[in-house]
Amino acid sequence: DRLLLAAEMHMTGICAPRDPRRAARLLDAALAHDPGLPGALALKGVLFWWGQGMLPDHHRARLLFRRAALELAARDLESLDADPARRDLSATHFRTLLLAELGGPWPIAWPRPLERMFTWLGKHHAAGAGGLLTVAKRLRRGAWGLPPDPVLAFAWVERAALLFGTPEAHYTYALALRDPELFRLRARDPRYGAVGDFKVAVGLANVHLVEAARTGYRPAMVTVVRLLQCAPDYPQKTFALHYWASRLVRAGYAPAKALRTRTARELSAAEREDAEHWPNADPPPFTLPFLPHHARC
Repeated sequence: DRLLLAAEMHMTGICAPRDPRRAARLLDAALAHDPGLPGALALKGVLFWWGQGMLPDHHRARLLFRRAALELAARDLESLDADPARRDLSATHFRTLLLAELGGPWPIAWPRPLERMFTWLGKHHAAGAGGLLTVAKRLRRGAWGLPPDPVLAFAWVERAALLFGTPEAHYTYALALRDPELFRLRARDPRYGAVGDFKVAVGLANVHLVEAARTGYRPAMVTVVRLLQCAPDYPQKTFALHYWASRLVRAGYAPAKALRTRTARELSAAEREDAEHWPNADPPPFTLPFLPHHARC
């Protein structure tokens, strides 16, 4: 870790003189101690990519980026197997993943974006689902000298939802899946591969949306209500709307009071009682199957 930190300092000129040759020697020393160290492999790839302290070699840089990503994935799996409760990603892991995606098979050609990225990650020590979502936001609007990249941002949102599964991550992933323009961008982007059918993507979005709403995440509950309101009528629709409106009112969301009052008038006393006391951990089964599978709502 000390060798990596010193190498980064000499690469970026932060807290140490900018000296790519010395950074390369420090990385070689780190790799001599641990030949598969992901951070060292990735940083060595950066030096080869930009020709800092050595001749530029994009092919070798790509190989190092890929190897770093594979090593990182293997070590993450080992650490999760040893301690399933440990679901955190350090700033070094972020750097390695971003380097693998930005500088790997899809080369970048903008001046010094990686150094700006290093500075930001080092300052914020981004980790966990919140860190992944923050990285996604910055990638979506353009950061570190990189142009906006909504497809890569989507990949980081997806990673946050699948790896950490927080309500915010589920909700953000659901919105991204339901975005038709983003779906078209993903379909045309060779980095992402096959994306399938948009209706299937929206169906998956609904699953993540209900999962976020189940936990009481207010934006997700509001979205579920909005989608149910524009869904075709079905026998249990009023019951489902009353259930979610009641939860929103209990969560302090005043605009849901009018909907709860209206749906209460359409239900029997027994149905109202069931809807208002339905277990929060297990929403009514007639919510998810009836959410619209299109993006017009």
